Amino acid sequence: MNNSHHRGRLKSQFISTDLMLSLGSIAQLSGACFSGTLAENLSSQNPLGAGFRPLVHERFPDQNIYRDDAIGLNFEHIFNGAAADRDISHATPRIDPRLIVSHSRSEASVIHRAEDSSWRIDSEMRYKLVKPCAIDLTFSASLREQRYPL
Repeated sequence: MNNSHHRGRLKSQFISTDLMLSLGSIAQLSGACFSGTLAENLSSQNPLGAGFRPLVHERFPDQNIYRDDAIGLNFEHIFNGAAADRDISHATPRIDPRLIVSHSRSEASVIHRAEDSSWRIDSEMRYKLVKPCAIDLTFSASLREQRYPL
């Protein structure tokens, strides 16, 4: 994967310090016909990962597109089929530490750093609200450890 478009580095190849507007556990997004909060679930009882909570359409501003107790459009699971990795397959990367980076009012990313990942994978799920009424998702990942048997 070529990451030459990312000039700055902050412990991850995916965070561009010249684009980064805020770093934290939430990012407020609005654009096209959507508005919502990209958030991480901080509940230890039912780890849901990070995604939209809530996400609303301009025609229905009081109605969450997803359940109010859930995260929408999230990076759900990693599986490799190996019996030795069965335990970490259950809820990763949802239980792994992550960063939420806001790039603009209409674009943000959820980033998992390899050093914090159960699978040793750098990953970024980038969300961009685009006209006329769409959400573009871009996913990139770099494997940092060989644990994927064939």
